[in-house]
This record gives sequence, structure tokens and C-alpha cells, in this order.
Amino acid sequence: MKQTFIRSLFLLLFICGGTMLFAQGKKAKLAAPAGEVLAPESVKPVRDPVAVLRGKLLYKRNQAKRLEREAADKDPLLQEKVQKLEAEIRALYCAAEPKLSEIYAEQSKLSDEIEGMKEK
Repeated sequence: MKQTFIRSLFLLLFICGGTMLFAQGKKAKLAAPAGEVLAPESVKPVRDPVAVLRGKLLYKRNQAKRLEREAADKDPLLQEKVQKLEAEIRALYCAAEPKLSEIYAEQSKLSDEIEGMKEK
């Protein structure tokens, strides 16, 4: 009988203590300090709409470049025409800004090195 009484008392204390802790947790969430606004726990952070659009643009540009490369690989005449136009564009830019000729030369050198490493 004594053990049953002790067990019941222990169970009652355990339930009361748990209820008090639960109630204090609710109060802490409801009562925010002055000037502080509580944010809901499951709210996603607001993304910058400009960043979202930039991401979409970058994806579309990469997609277009991939398709352009595939088309150029299928048609050698198209690839030759594109190379001529790119050379003409570079020449026009170099005429407007002489520093670009050095940069273009470095780019082509690095591209050649990369292609050489890919082949090995």
C-alpha cells in the first residue's frame, strides 16, 4: 500500500511538473519583450526578387550556350561562320580598346592549355 501511494504521488508530481514546464514555454512564446517581434518558426526567408531573376537569367543563358554548342558541333559551316563573326567582333573591340587585345591573347592561351590538359 505504501509503495502504491508513493508511486501515485510521484506520478502526480511528474504530471504537474510537466504541465508547468509546458505552460511556461507557451507563455515565453506568447509574451515577447517590448519592441521584439516573434517570427513564426516555419517561415522561409524572403529572397530578393532581383536575385531570383538573375538566377533564372543565368540558367537560361547557360542553356542557350549549351544548345548553341550542340548546333555548331552538328553543322561545321555554322561553326565556321560563328568563328568568323567572333573574330570580327574581337577585332572591333580591340580597335576601340587596345587593352582588350592582351586580354584576348591571354584568354586564348589559357583555353589552349585547358584543351591540351583535357586531351591527356
